[in-house]
Amino acid sequence: MPKREIVIYPEQVLKDRSAEIENIDMEIVNLIEDMTMTMYKSRGVGLAAPQVGVDKRLILVDPTGDSSSKDLTVLLNPQIAEMEGRETDSEMCLYRYKRQGNRI
Repeated sequence: MPKREIVIYPEQVLKDRSAEIENIDMEIVNLIEDMTMTMYKSRGVGLAAPQVGVDKRLILVDPTGDSSSKDLTVLLNPQIAEMEGRETDSEMCLYRYKRQGNRI
């Protein structure tokens, strides 16, 4: 069973700017472990801390979605360095998963 519950828009934590991570301590290490389990159990390929109700700039990404892969990337305080164009659609894969009656 996943460690963390996925929160759904319009939860305030999803609207606010998240806090920077100042130190990598056991709280952050445990959060990464919890989020990793939650992401794979939810059949996701990415998960941000606000999606589990945590106001931190932390993102996990594994394009394979396979918990046995070695492709997990952990991003602390990520920043967009360059962008082009504009996206107008919303991404809600974990939202759809939850709405289909799956417990996350």
